[in-house]
Amino acid sequence: MTEKIKSTLRLIFGIALMAACVYWSLRNVELAKMWEILKNAHYGWALLCFPITIFSHWLRAVRWKTMLESSAKCKMSDLFSAVMVGYAVNNFTPKGGEILRPLVLSRRENIPFSTVMATILLERFLFDLAAMIIIFLWAIIVLPEQIAIAYPEFSSASLFSALLIPFALLLIYLVISGFYPHTVDTFLEKTVRRFSENVYKRLHAINVSFEKGFTIVRTPSQIIRILIDSAGIWLCYMLPSYIMFFALDFPPDVHLGFMDGILLFVIGTIAYVLPAPGAVGVYHTLVSAAMARLYGISAEQGLAYATLVHGINYTVTIIGGLSLVRESKYIRLIGKENAD
Repeated sequence: MTEKIKSTLRLIFGIALMAACVYWSLRNVELAKMWEILKNAHYGWALLCFPITIFSHWLRAVRWKTMLESSAKCKMSDLFSAVMVGYAVNNFTPKGGEILRPLVLSRRENIPFSTVMATILLERFLFDLAAMIIIFLWAIIVLPEQIAIAYPEFSSASLFSALLIPFALLLIYLVISGFYPHTVDTFLEKTVRRFSENVYKRLHAINVSFEKGFTIVRTPSQIIRILIDSAGIWLCYMLPSYIMFFALDFPPDVHLGFMDGILLFVIGTIAYVLPAPGAVGVYHTLVSAAMARLYGISAEQGLAYATLVHGINYTVTIIGGLSLVRESKYIRLIGKENAD
């Protein structure tokens, strides 16, 4: 099966998942009632989330600059533009932006693609995945009763184990890869390669990228700055889930605070891991269902809240669209190279 066919099948599956979730989230909703809730929303609070979301992407560009500083001197405007291109494309093609983003920067700044891609893998798997797992584990420890209500199918212990085990494995891999880079590849060659050459080549390529990433990010000051930027990014990601509570008139007996915002953020984040374009439908289904279970909020109000929070994230498509125009020369160049 060729890569083109695989990409097409992934896209079809993502669109099917999105359509199914949109249907599921709307099945018990009175659209007229939901529209009335949205019309009466306090959009000043919603607009406050917009600069926070943009700032989170700017911080991502700042972090990327720090990761690349030993290999290239990139302009912040170019880094931010590439980040926004990635987000814009992710809204329509599942994870497509994660490939286009480093390609655009590589062509614009004339940096080897392998170098830029190494930072993307390090960013996503070391800093973002680890941060997401830590936030999930924190929620399970601090909010066990709410987690049990939101996910009645799973116990807190099973969820904790399901997150702690991959986190521990990731940490072990990163330590070994960072200090003993050839050990991982030797292990892959003696185990995986015996069963599948194709799987070995893919894992080997990922491992090489990680090794390259560790050589790029090598100073304590870099790591400290990256960790500070990462904390800022995730705080900016969580804030809209809390701020949007003030945009809607919830029932007087429902009291929603910052911890509830974090909890809904944790639940909604799962949607962005799945292959649905822009998490459309999946995010709305997860968040509105959780609000109904946790707080007894109506399907219409829960879906209105999810629509507003997700809508703010989706507005990056507008800026991303401007960035696509700005980077069109390099995107056409990439398309031409692929055609050749």
